[in-house]
Amino acid sequence: MTGTMTVIVTSYNRPRMLREALATVGWARDIIIADDGSDFDVFGDVSDWLWEAMGRAARYVLAEKRTPDERMNIPSTSALINRAIRMVDTDYLTVLCDDDLLAPGWLQAAAAALDADPCLHMVRGDWGLFNDGEPPDPAKLCTFTFSPPLTAGNFVYRASCATVEGCWWLEDSLAVHDGPMLSRYIALHGNPSARPPWLGYLDMLAGYRREHPKTVSNNSLFGGDRYLPNTAALFAVPGGME
Repeated sequence: MTGTMTVIVTSYNRPRMLREALATVGWARDIIIADDGSDFDVFGDVSDWLWEAMGRAARYVLAEKRTPDERMNIPSTSALINRAIRMVDTDYLTVLCDDDLLAPGWLQAAAAALDADPCLHMVRGDWGLFNDGEPPDPAKLCTFTFSPPLTAGNFVYRASCATVEGCWWLEDSLAVHDGPMLSRYIALHGNPSARPPWLGYLDMLAGYRREHPKTVSNNSLFGGDRYLPNTAALFAVPGGME
């Protein structure tokens, strides 16, 4: 029997992209939406859409409403993810940003791989890349300048890594959330330089990273953890009706 899966979807002021992301997580037993204070009715709008489009429900971790300026300057997303992880009652979990997509079959394959090998704590797949408004092309893959090539969306791990081993997301991170968590994860599990026994690779697409103006609105590529000044305008979607 394949182990059960939770997908935690992080969100802020991108209702269209959020719906598109949620449409790709159907196999998961549980969906938890961790919303960082969007200015639209996340629970009402999303729960109605989920029932109409997918015939299912989600659980929610909702921050207090916050302005784009507050969202840019107050670390909050990782704390929301940790709150969501504490609600997880499945074997495995993954975290997906609202502007990204999961690939068909990925969650099932990841769960089966973790079922088959108790030494694995995490599995990763390839990460595609697509431009907002265009259909994803499986032949277009992300290139990474770091190893192992892990980023939110392309890895699944055991829930016990957090609840038992203490691999929580670092709550003082502002514009970069997965990097600090993964650094701690690797430090606790062992050096990844020579095919770490805890990390499995599946030769398939895990999902797709969406390219859009907000994607490059922080300077993490240059070693920082701050949003660039134009980000507030990108977060400010009047009424949340993107």
